[in-house]
Amino acid sequence: MASGITSQDADRRAHNDPSSRLRNSQSGELNRAEERFKNLVEANSEQQRKSWALAWKERGGKVIGMLDYYVPEELVYAAGMFPWRVTGTWRGSISRALAYRYTNSCLFCTHVLESLLSGELDFLDGIIATDWDDDMRRLWDVFEHIDKPAFRPAVHVPRANTSVAIDFYAEDLKRLCQQLEKLSGNKVTNDALHQAIEVCNKTRVLLKRVYELRKREKPAISGTEALGLVLASTVMPKEEFNQELESLIGFVEQREARANSFHPRILLASDHLDHPAYIEVVEQSALVVMDDMDTGSRYFWNQVEEDAPPFVALSDSYLNKPACPRMFFWEKQVEQVIDWAREFRCDGVLNFPQTFSFDRLQQAPYFRDRLTEVGIPVLDLTRDYSPAKLGQLQTRIQAFTEMLKETV
Repeated sequence: MASGITSQDADRRAHNDPSSRLRNSQSGELNRAEERFKNLVEANSEQQRKSWALAWKERGGKVIGMLDYYVPEELVYAAGMFPWRVTGTWRGSISRALAYRYTNSCLFCTHVLESLLSGELDFLDGIIATDWDDDMRRLWDVFEHIDKPAFRPAVHVPRANTSVAIDFYAEDLKRLCQQLEKLSGNKVTNDALHQAIEVCNKTRVLLKRVYELRKREKPAISGTEALGLVLASTVMPKEEFNQELESLIGFVEQREARANSFHPRILLASDHLDHPAYIEVVEQSALVVMDDMDTGSRYFWNQVEEDAPPFVALSDSYLNKPACPRMFFWEKQVEQVIDWAREFRCDGVLNFPQTFSFDRLQQAPYFRDRLTEVGIPVLDLTRDYSPAKLGQLQTRIQAFTEMLKETV
């Protein structure tokens, strides 16, 4: 009778082979790590982003909405509350908000107001507003008019980073801290502030470590994933985010982005961009390897000094974030973009302001001319806040990336 090895025999041998078991185990571990990383990136999805805040509320905690990344989250944490980044509705209809705001005003602010009026943000115990620009000031005016939310302090963020501005802002942060103490019922001590600074600094270190992996010829993560990762850190408790990302760092360092193309390499510059669809449309024909965004690099790039008096340290660090269009020294933003473009070996820059984002739009000619002067190709393209006209954007972006491919 002819002898042979049956499939069952082969399966048994494979099961008993230690090398095979190790390979299967490693494959399983990689798949699990990829799934965990994917879940972390998707924490800011429309379905998930409220989950941690609602769980915090169920445990009796308070959640404070953060409109502006110039307001230190550390103050909210030190008061025993959860700072949660406010996102406007991603739906196209903003009929409620337009009863209070002009159609040619900041779309981010209009969509935030729509979320507030529709009840989407009713779980928040308050929202901290600032004077990031005139539109955000007018948004706070509407908060006052409709008397919602009940806790709505407005913080003046200086447009300079001089020693006078830093001292002024430190005093304003102390006043905000007193309001947070009253709401939370918790005394904000120096020890609590130092602990909050340490936790937030760890987030910054971890995110910057991941961004460094985008310098590689084949980056570890895509631009879409980078946006999701940064925003995850703003809608999850920092300790939980830090623990999860730190446990995944080794995996991410060995990872390669699942990209349609690794070239051309793009730096994307924008403000209030929090919907992944806009980066996805860029990455249909290129790869975003660096950004100049408040929902990206500018959010975490600087650490807060841990050994200095906390209010001065917070004021100094936050006012010295990488420059943005609302600051008096905004021309430094352009120089920072040039440095980043060279450091991350970018083939071109996409300046991607919101329609009616006047701070960025009015400096766009200088931005374009300065980049052109140093030989960096740039495309200026305006966008809505919620995903819209993606086909038209894709046509313009693809033409730009095709031009870049000819020069790479």
